[in-house]
Amino acid sequence: LDLHYSMRMMIIYENITGENFDFTNMQSLKQITTLFLSCILASAKKNKIDLQLTYDEFMDWMDDNGGYKILNDFAVWLSKEIEIKYSLIKEDKEDDLPKSTRKKSKD
Repeated sequence: LDLHYSMRMMIIYENITGENFDFTNMQSLKQITTLFLSCILASAKKNKIDLQLTYDEFMDWMDDNGGYKILNDFAVWLSKEIEIKYSLIKEDKEDDLPKSTRKKSKD
């Protein structure tokens, strides 16, 4: 399953936890594993795969399949995705600025 960083992932996370999605407050293992599950469910939906997976079933799968390595791989992937999204947002905002206020490149 190809993972996709998406708004659907964030909404699924909020539906599971009942909490607002906030990257700045991702501190507990439960929050990160729930985000990972949310990402899997959202990616399955995007790929038109009907996946019904509870948190307990997901944790059983993690326990049986080297969960710490898988979670670490997810965290690395997620960090890269956030960095890419942030840089695209930053570029879009700079493109919206008048030319006289844009940062000049050093090329």
